[in-house]
Amino acid sequence: MIEERPLFFVILSLVLGEVCGQYANLMVLIGSNGVVLGFFCFFVGKVLLQNKKKPNKRNLYQKKRQRIPKVLLSFLCLSFFVGEIHSIYVKNVFCIPEQFENGEVLYVIGTVVQKSKSDYGITYRLQRPMIQNKQKKEERKSERISLKGDLLVYGLSEEVELGERVFLDGEWKAFREPTNPGQFHQKKYQMGRGVLGTIREAHLHKSWKQKIKLLEGIWRLREKINQGYQDILDEKSAGLLMAMVTGEKSLVDDEIQALYQEQGIAHILAISGLHVAFIGRSIFRTLRKRGVPYGISGVCGILLILVYGMFVGKTASVTRACIMLVLLLIGEVIGRSYDMVTAMGIAASLLVIENPYCIQDIGFLLSFGAIVGIGICYPYYFSSTSIVGNKEKETKEQQKIVRKKIAKRNPFIKEKLKKRTGEIILYDTRKKSIVKKIKESILVSLSIQMVTLPVLLSTFYGISPYSIFLNLWVLPMMSFLLPSAIFGGIMSVYSLFWAKVLLFPAVFVLYSYEALCRLMKLIPYSFVITGAPSIRFYVCYYILLVLGGYLWYQKKRRGLGVLLCISILVIGVDWKGEVLSRFPNSNYIRKQEQLEIICMDVGQGDGILVTTPSKHHYLIDSGSSSVQNVGTYRVLPLLKYYGISTLDSVVVTHFDSDHYNGIVEIMDSITIKKLLLPKLKEKDEEYIQFEQLAKEKEIPVFYVGEGDRLEEEEVTLQWLSPSRTNQKEDKNDNSQVFILSYRQFQGIFTGDMGKEGEQEMLEKLTPCTFLKVGHHGSKYSSSEVFLEQIQPKYSVISYGVGNRYGHPTKETLERLETIGTNIYETGKQGAIFIQTDGKKIKTYGYR
Repeated sequence: MIEERPLFFVILSLVLGEVCGQYANLMVLIGSNGVVLGFFCFFVGKVLLQNKKKPNKRNLYQKKRQRIPKVLLSFLCLSFFVGEIHSIYVKNVFCIPEQFENGEVLYVIGTVVQKSKSDYGITYRLQRPMIQNKQKKEERKSERISLKGDLLVYGLSEEVELGERVFLDGEWKAFREPTNPGQFHQKKYQMGRGVLGTIREAHLHKSWKQKIKLLEGIWRLREKINQGYQDILDEKSAGLLMAMVTGEKSLVDDEIQALYQEQGIAHILAISGLHVAFIGRSIFRTLRKRGVPYGISGVCGILLILVYGMFVGKTASVTRACIMLVLLLIGEVIGRSYDMVTAMGIAASLLVIENPYCIQDIGFLLSFGAIVGIGICYPYYFSSTSIVGNKEKETKEQQKIVRKKIAKRNPFIKEKLKKRTGEIILYDTRKKSIVKKIKESILVSLSIQMVTLPVLLSTFYGISPYSIFLNLWVLPMMSFLLPSAIFGGIMSVYSLFWAKVLLFPAVFVLYSYEALCRLMKLIPYSFVITGAPSIRFYVCYYILLVLGGYLWYQKKRRGLGVLLCISILVIGVDWKGEVLSRFPNSNYIRKQEQLEIICMDVGQGDGILVTTPSKHHYLIDSGSSSVQNVGTYRVLPLLKYYGISTLDSVVVTHFDSDHYNGIVEIMDSITIKKLLLPKLKEKDEEYIQFEQLAKEKEIPVFYVGEGDRLEEEEVTLQWLSPSRTNQKEDKNDNSQVFILSYRQFQGIFTGDMGKEGEQEMLEKLTPCTFLKVGHHGSKYSSSEVFLEQIQPKYSVISYGVGNRYGHPTKETLERLETIGTNIYETGKQGAIFIQTDGKKIKTYGYR
């Protein structure tokens, strides 16, 4: 196979070298470089020594054939080494300026290469700008820094056009890093797109306009089409079509996007090869049918592809599709065969050379993973003959038929085809039955799933088992949806009435997608939460996938059976056998008899997950007053990350929004077996509304208070509050307070209990191991008498950075330091992890 696709394997070595240089540590780099250079010298030496020997005329051809693999392997080693060196170089120059702090005012000079509308107005992307500290420049103590990545500019005082060079100043703000497991990694995502940071509240000083306004004209056409969709269609349909046609995803309905993701059809929202192929190949084929020469038709198709790429924006999937389709059209024009795998390798190398960080972009991984599934996995696992684009020997009669067909299509290459007698492209002209087409579609979809499965698990922490069958309707209907959406969008610029007529098929297809997804959701296990596998799972999975494909292709069924058993054993144990910890500290081995507590970073609020040794899960509060949609973007991802689809109990300590609004958001996504609410004589409006919502969701509700107990083997929850007789007017003082006991471990959870409530509980309290500090570190909680009574070894404070209440207060921190407790703060350390076997305890922060 190496001899058939030498360019692909050279490019693959280059990409692997880039990956190794990006992620490997120093010892691995030294070792890999030594091995690669050793192999390189060995193969080069073999070739040179073979050349010195006197050739035997009889075996001259055979020796040349033997020399080819050695030359290729030499190039592979050299390509790997070059990729590694390039990645290390880019890693050093493509870095975020750490000398600048958030809020620092900078001068920026750069060229506007992209515009998009967002909640902050128009967002501008500056290509590799120069930056300088404003204050230090005035003091002449700072030099300009030329960035190797781009910047996003928000809130610019004046609108500028694409292509303009601008001089502005604004506040620097770096991208956020996750503070909880499973949380979206904004910094990693943006660096994969080549963006290093943002400039906020920007003020324009000067701009230099461009004479050629092609980019600005394309952007204005894009905005007109988007506006046309919004004028004609409902908000839900308009948002979906904008995402599919123009790449504008800001108006996509969150519920629909989540529904598509759960059912495995979210790929239709991304501009990819399907869209680009429709645009480029349609114009090419139309011109050819009109008698336009191949060269002119190909140039027109390529230009349209490039314009559409600029129209929808620079993303990994769009760039990949544009490069591959351009290569396809070039092959059509010059009469050369198109090899999908080699074209994919060329596209990947160009993207990785430009930005090695793109390999951590989910769009890059899924886009190229799909091509690997179609071009490599499908032929090896499911196809008896190679896919179109591979070379295959045929009989003379078949070659003759194919030559005539191709010559008829392209007279320019007629003479070339007459001279060809060897390997040519196989075009299967036989009509396939519907059953065969369905079977092929299922197998192709399955091949893509096999390759992209680890990527999906690490991104969405779950799989959609029925997505293969759902795509049997979704993908064919895209051939009706796309033309309708594209032509309808263009027509909306001229006539809204005719645009509405043209958009009718697209809207019908969208409604059918939503109806099918909701129908699939009613089927059990339509989305299975698996959790995030470990790195060892990824390595084992892809090694076994490659070996399995080889054995199946070679028809070595006995070896395949052994491999299947090993696969089930290795992957199954790694996934469910508690071998590797999913906690950030990967050196810590999870034990069967271990209690785990995670105090999540939810900003200004509370959220605690308790996992017992028998793997029962308790959620204590989940809410925030500083983080929007905290349940959707912090609590739910963490639960999915650990593979939690069911919560045995959810405790709401009291009804302040920063303690329960996240629970409301996860009710539709996570199964809740029972809700534990405070047993109160008088309920406020928030309590009643929450209670009614739980009943509508058919979640069992239980009321707990002083003296109640919840026991599970060696784990016990003992409630101390709210009092049955002496309930307070302030709902904070009616918070649920309980002791979590496991062997010698005791943890106290106090909600927002104040000093008065703490005073009343003193007689029931004894020294404990762990304290969840009350009311986010307020000075009105955690009194001296209370802390001296319980003497916690470890204390956790949950609060939002820069909150308006000043939490945690200086007085509270001083009281905690006085008793000698170890203080952990979610505002500084992110999520806090407490792990204990009932005797020993391990506590650490996420960052």
